[in-house]
Amino acid sequence: MKKYFIVSIVCILCLASCATGLGKNEKDLAALKELGTVYLDNGEYEMALDAFDKALAIDAQDSEVLYNKVLVLLASGAYENAITLCDVSFNSYPAKLRFLKAKAAALIKLKKTDEAFQVYRQIISLDAGDYALRATVMEFALEQGFEDVARSEATFLLERQEEVERAISTLAILEGEKNTYSLIEAYLDSVTEV
Repeated sequence: MKKYFIVSIVCILCLASCATGLGKNEKDLAALKELGTVYLDNGEYEMALDAFDKALAIDAQDSEVLYNKVLVLLASGAYENAITLCDVSFNSYPAKLRFLKAKAAALIKLKKTDEAFQVYRQIISLDAGDYALRATVMEFALEQGFEDVARSEATFLLERQEEVERAISTLAILEGEKNTYSLIEAYLDSVTEV
């Protein structure tokens, strides 16, 4: 009986030691995340990378730390490294589309517009209801001379914004016949008839 008591005490002490170590690691991880974010916000990219790398040494699969590291790489101009990390991170976290958005941003900085469009299309196929992203794609397409894509996205957005159409109609009535809102309303009517 005495033997079991001693073994039990040793097991309890080992478990308590592990729990204490886990708490310390969690605190260290939280502190390193915060420190890295402060460095990033202050433009101290090397220090931010160091903090995030140390955080990843504690938990290599922390998606928040991975994304923050991507942001540091983008901010510091390490676009190729950012793309690589985005690919690895998105493979681990396919529901986190922000990795693909960051990849598209890096590709744009590298002037790889066709590849950026492919990534945007991938994101849209995964989340067709992200209207803000679709607006970004629309504007990017317009800037790059892809008029068909810009028109397609603009029409898509207009057709799904019933409240905007109602607001424009109301403003057109309030402002009278010869105003911008009346012109917009007429354009919207012509687009929806097609």
